[in-house]
Parts: sequence; structure tokens; C-alpha cells
Amino acid sequence: MELSRYRALSQALEERLRARPEVLGLIFLGSTAEKGRTPDDASDHDFFVVAEGREAERLRTELSWVPDEERLVFIHRETAHGLKLLYDDGHVLELAVFTPDELVWARGEPWRVVFTRGLDLEGMLRHNNAHAPPPSDPAWLVRQVLFQLVIGVSRWRRGERLAGHKIVLGEALPRLVEALARTAPRTGRDRADALSEAIAPAGGFIPPITGSDPFDPLRRFEETRPELGARLGSVLTMPVDQAGAELLSIVEEYFAATPLAVPPRALAVARAVLSP
Repeated sequence: MELSRYRALSQALEERLRARPEVLGLIFLGSTAEKGRTPDDASDHDFFVVAEGREAERLRTELSWVPDEERLVFIHRETAHGLKLLYDDGHVLELAVFTPDELVWARGEPWRVVFTRGLDLEGMLRHNNAHAPPPSDPAWLVRQVLFQLVIGVSRWRRGERLAGHKIVLGEALPRLVEALARTAPRTGRDRADALSEAIAPAGGFIPPITGSDPFDPLRRFEETRPELGARLGSVLTMPVDQAGAELLSIVEEYFAATPLAVPPRALAVARAVLSP
């Protein structure tokens, strides 16, 4: 969506929701918040609506408050609180409607509170984000990747093409990206320096993701690490056994000499399994 139209839709959402007294607040998320990132042609509208009691469910089911409601071609009730709405031009609204009590489920970053009526939405979101479930331990991720590559490629070669593809590219690849997002340097930084920053003084691992989206390490990974992102992206066009071998090479290259290393003998066995 062109930027002026995008912002006009943002304004229309704000105006329509402000006009409803049962709406207690509106929060824009991600690109919609426009905090350090300008929406582009691929940006959806992501937002939370906070409403009183039973009125929250009414807002989820009666969509007259949505701008250009007549142009909606598909409505998907994704969760108890969340909806995805598709316009006839392909633009998507991703939203959730919460009561104040349900805001314990609300997490997102970055965010911008557009308006609020008597609620500390900033404080609630800061609390929720700070108390999100802990991320997976990077060492666990690397070990898991090794097993998924061996199992996935073996199944693919057996003829279980769908299952093998899912395990290697749908499970191992995202977990490897998550491990790399916590350890691999951004462009222009030395790998050893980046890793030393990630290791806690007591020898444990500090888990924050250093990519652009703390809730999804795959989002915009290519922007912060373009060379590594391009290399990982290239596996998507490979046969699954070749993709598995390339992902194992990345595991060896980035983790062989770190505290996350897989034992050399295990790597050698995995390499033998994945060899053409």
C-alpha cells in the first residue's frame, strides 16, 4: 500500500475507534507504530484495541468500525482475541481486541499508544514484554538443529519428501536462524566480539535476540546480516539433502569454536549422513 494511503487508513482507524466510547485504547504495533521504521508496500496494519467487557467481543464480530468494511473479502478469527482481515487490494489488518483484564496476553514491539482512556497501556505493555516466556537456550537450539538435519534428510531420502522438507526447512532452519540471531554479529562486527558480548560473566548465555524483531528472529534478518541472510535464503531453492548439508556447514562455521559447539564426533557423524 502506498504510504499516503497507509497513513490515511491509520488515521481512519484512530478516528473510528475514538468515536466509540466503549473503546478504552488503541495501540499500533510494528511498522504501523512508525517508530524507527516507515511502512512499505508489504506492511500490514498491526494493532491492539482495548475495550470494555462484553463490548470487546462485539468489536471482534461486528466490524462496522473497520474503515471500508465493504471492501473486506475475507475475515479470519485466528484466536480468541485476534483477527486477520483481507481487503480486495490484498492489504491485511492484523488485530486483537482485549478487555483490560485480557491485556496480560498482549505483547509486541515496537508499539505506540495512539490513545487511551484512563489505562496505563504503556506500563502494561512494558510489563508484559518484560515477563514474556524465556527464549530457547541457544545451546539447545544448536543441538536440536543437528538432530533435525539428520532426521529430516534421512526421511527425505527415504521418499518422505513432505516430512523431510518440513523438518529441515520448517524446523531446523528457523531454529538455526534463532541461534544465529543471538550470537552472529551484525554487518561490520567481529564474530568473536559479538559472541563474547553474548556470554554471561558466570559462563551462562544471555538470550536476547539482536535482530529487528524480538518476537520473530526470522523477520528482517537479511537487513542486519545481509551476507548470512542471503546464504541462508539460498537453501530454500536447494533439494532438501543439499540444504541440510549447507545448514550443517553453517553450524560448523559459526559454532565449532564456541561454548555452543556440538562434539566433533557428533558433527562428523552428521556430516557423513548428510553427504551426497
